Amino acid sequence: MVHAILDEFTTNIANVVNNVCLSFDPEVIIFTSFLLEEIPSLLIDIKHKTSSLTIRTTPLEISNNSKYATQLGGYALLLRHFFNLENFGLHLKI
Repeated sequence: MVHAILDEFTTNIANVVNNVCLSFDPEVIIFTSFLLEEIPSLLIDIKHKTSSLTIRTTPLEISNNSKYATQLGGYALLLRHFFNLENFGLHLKI
């Protein structure tokens, strides 16, 4: 049962990756997912399924900071709002 759920998960993510690649033609797609970080074989499965959907191969990677990604993004939004910086570009370097 768990295997079937994870298989459905990787299939759906592969479809999303394919749609993103077709729509935006990114140079790389970086996942910030604790699940993918904990189970690296899922990313391998996503890569395999994505390659069967499209001709062009876009590199798929996992971010090292997925554990704190949501917090960092939230803090960045709060600080931008607090300091009234919504119209300025934001460049985070970690």
